Amino acid sequence: MSCQWHVNASCPKKNNSDSAIFINTIVNEHNHDLNIEAVAFREDKRFSDEMIDDIQFLTQHCKLGATTQRRYLEAKYPSHPIFSQDLYASIKKFQLTTKSLLNNVAQMSNWLDKQKERDSRWVIIRG
Repeated sequence: MSCQWHVNASCPKKNNSDSAIFINTIVNEHNHDLNIEAVAFREDKRFSDEMIDDIQFLTQHCKLGATTQRRYLEAKYPSHPIFSQDLYASIKKFQLTTKSLLNNVAQMSNWLDKQKERDSRWVIIRG
């Protein structure tokens, strides 16, 4: 479409304790009509809370991939569009990663240390 409109913004990490966002440039030129339906479309494609709960369950408990989840969601919510990019992003949020597993291990280790502080009979051996 080659629309010239754009915004250049930054959020410096140094000397910016409030995480303020600075607008550097705005080019407010369009070579097309603006269409409010494009914004409404974005709202229509958003997954409902119930759909997100389904995706979380299917990902974490059933270990189902995107293709199977798509089939399930399309059958359960036939009037809702399912876009691959949105489904992949939602699935990724709920997949366990090495980082999240390490975080769980760290939480467990902290809990064990607290138990030992409360009760000196606890013995913790890390291997």
